[in-house]
Amino acid sequence: MRAVLYKIRNFFAVESGGPRAIVGALLRNTIAAAIAAYAKSLDHSGPEFSFDWSLFWWLLVGIVAGNVLSNVFDVYLKGGQLLRPVNGRMFRSDRKKLAAATLKAISLDLPKAPAPPEARKLVGKILDCIASHVRDARGSHDAAKLEVFANFLVEDNDDLVVVARDSDLHSSVHKRVVPMRYKKSSMLAARTIAAKRVLSVGDLRLEYPEAPRNKPYRSILTIPVIGRDDEVILGVVSVDCSRPYFFQSFQQGVIENELENDLLPYLQTLALVLEGLVSGDRHAIVAALIADANATPPRGN
Repeated sequence: MRAVLYKIRNFFAVESGGPRAIVGALLRNTIAAAIAAYAKSLDHSGPEFSFDWSLFWWLLVGIVAGNVLSNVFDVYLKGGQLLRPVNGRMFRSDRKKLAAATLKAISLDLPKAPAPPEARKLVGKILDCIASHVRDARGSHDAAKLEVFANFLVEDNDDLVVVARDSDLHSSVHKRVVPMRYKKSSMLAARTIAAKRVLSVGDLRLEYPEAPRNKPYRSILTIPVIGRDDEVILGVVSVDCSRPYFFQSFQQGVIENELENDLLPYLQTLALVLEGLVSGDRHAIVAALIADANATPPRGN
């Protein structure tokens, strides 16, 4: 039942600019008009109650018209364009600037081979773009209450190593250790590497009961980063959220595939950084990214 409630929320509450947004808005408006008409009908009811359908329809039309005008006015004030998808709209300008700065840094580093720490910084900037896009596209805009984060993992024999995280995971509030080493057997990212496709977990505590209970996230989306050779998986982008079923709805695989397509430019840029700036060999990429002069990556639970 809990999973159903979260998926209902995902279906109606996410800004998509498509059928979900229209159906969700219509349902909310209908409920509001019905409640108001019912309350008014009670005031004028005699011995036998009669619902005022005429008032209901007038209220519904008025509420819908008011919402449409409000949305148009809001978009106009923000300098937006009408009738365009709203996925990623709120922070799109910031993402464009960050992506442009990252591409410029990559172009400056192309003539030389940057040190592993510099390569990890570039990966981190791309993860910032990914985290921003997912937060925006899935309706998680509150900067004061971050719940979506991005990580990059590479395969190292029987382990997976987190070699980079988005900048918010380096802050004092949300800090997570990097690099960090995990057994492949306990990681969704390992299944993504084996399947060579995007996967998600709705509730980590239910689907991986052996996982530690103190993890700050409940749902996970993992996307493989594929190199020039379509058979080579360079690593996995893992996006996690503290909200269960954040990447799932009633239509299996729809949200996961939508996000993978939306994030494809960032994934390709990440592949360019790895193959163009680090090495064309996957094993050399892994060795370079996990190299750390200060410490051996600790092992996580």
